Amino acid sequence: MHETVVVRRLRHNGTRAQGLVVDNVRTRQADGPTWVPVIAFTDRLGCRVEFSPRLRGGGLGAATGREVTVV
Repeated sequence: MHETVVVRRLRHNGTRAQGLVVDNVRTRQADGPTWVPVIAFTDRLGCRVEFSPRLRGGGLGAATGREVTVV
């Protein structure tokens, strides 16, 4: 529930930027291994930020090099 509230707040009030999928890492889930994208972007202060989304699902996989919008 907490994650849903945070996502809604960010979608409404967050600053959008273009990110780039720089890697995909393999992780273990209860239902088996899965691939999670690593996304990099530059924040408004010019700092490079890399993260992997905490929310995951079958449709969240992204090819390396793909541009995505981050909030």
